[in-house]
Amino acid sequence: MKVKDLIEKLRTFDPETLVVVGGFDEEGYADIETINAITVEPRKSQADIFGAYQKSESGTVNQKAILIDHD
Repeated sequence: MKVKDLIEKLRTFDPETLVVVGGFDEEGYADIETINAITVEPRKSQADIFGAYQKSESGTVNQKAILIDHD
């Protein structure tokens, strides 16, 4: 995905929406394949390797986010 494509897709979301990326990758890089609206919540574990957020569980406090991923 090119910058112009990313900008075009991101313009469709509220500019105050949190943006997150997929979990831990050991090395290398991949093209962006998907941009999806999801619901997240702060991670209960303090392990930085897993990231600050996790997928929201039903009935819990959550926050809208945009997930940019490489599938």
